[in-house]
Amino acid sequence: MTLPRQRHARHADDPQALDALYGPDGSDAASDPEAPARPDAGLDLLVERLAGPDEEVRSRALRELVALADVRPGVRGVVVRAVCAYLRSPWAVERGERPGAAWREPERRRDALALLTERLRDPLGPVSWSGYDLDLSGAVLAGADFSGCWFTGGRVRLEGAWAVEGRIAFDGARFDGALVSLRHWTGGQGTLSLRGAQFSSGVVSLAGAVLDEGTVDATDAVVDGGTLAFTDAHLVGGVVDLSRVTVSDGLLTFADAWLRSGHLLLVDARFTGGLTTLRDVRAADGVLVTEGALLTGGNVDVGNSRAIPHAAEAEAVPATRPRGRRARRDAEALG
Repeated sequence: MTLPRQRHARHADDPQALDALYGPDGSDAASDPEAPARPDAGLDLLVERLAGPDEEVRSRALRELVALADVRPGVRGVVVRAVCAYLRSPWAVERGERPGAAWREPERRRDALALLTERLRDPLGPVSWSGYDLDLSGAVLAGADFSGCWFTGGRVRLEGAWAVEGRIAFDGARFDGALVSLRHWTGGQGTLSLRGAQFSSGVVSLAGAVLDEGTVDATDAVVDGGTLAFTDAHLVGGVVDLSRVTVSDGLLTFADAWLRSGHLLLVDARFTGGLTTLRDVRAADGVLVTEGALLTGGNVDVGNSRAIPHAAEAEAVPATRPRGRRARRDAEALG
């Protein structure tokens, strides 16, 4: 099922005093002749407060912005951008640190992300944020759990994002039209979990990923019309686990990937349709594991792939290695 895309709002109403602008049931007070002539100033003020230095003010602004978006669909685009900007803003945390209970900023970040993900889990719900652009590139996230979320359109950027808990989860998520960029994912960003995710349309790209540690776990995922791309990925010690993946339509691609060490697991995979490509892949012996995989339909393209020495026996691939043609096309698709 492909859902209708949400329209991205460019204009907003004034939430400075919700009781003044909206009735207790959230009805629009703009029809009142005494309503403010310019109902966007208050929204701008709340967005400014969310980006300000005072913790309590930020917390109140976040709650008011989200409450406003729930009753006024016309401001959701502005609110989504403001929440994402807050989550991208810098804060003092070290990688791998587990924040103490006395430090409140991680909890505020966790609450903000939870407010966002709650509104991505029911794409047809009255307060849904599915379909809007989400820019979380470079964000330091707390509680990065997108499990069960629907991405029905727009652009979702997570390049360089990482979670203080060491894990970003999209378990059971539905990708149904969005262009999702996880390009250049690295093992240092932690575990990326896509267990049971469904890729029905749009693109999820991990093009150019470099895994010298860590895991990308997409066990039991289903590709049934969308694209899951690992083009030009470089595996040198980590694990990409696609055990029991099903490809029935769409595209699963590892074109131009270098598999030097670690494991790419396609154990018990089922290929019943669509296209799975390992064209131009360079793989060391034992890195690609396909035990129990079954091809009953579709196409699996392994053209021009060849074996390479293990990482310990070969020179490192230069970081500036020219990107493959398929990786470039994937990058162009995501803008």
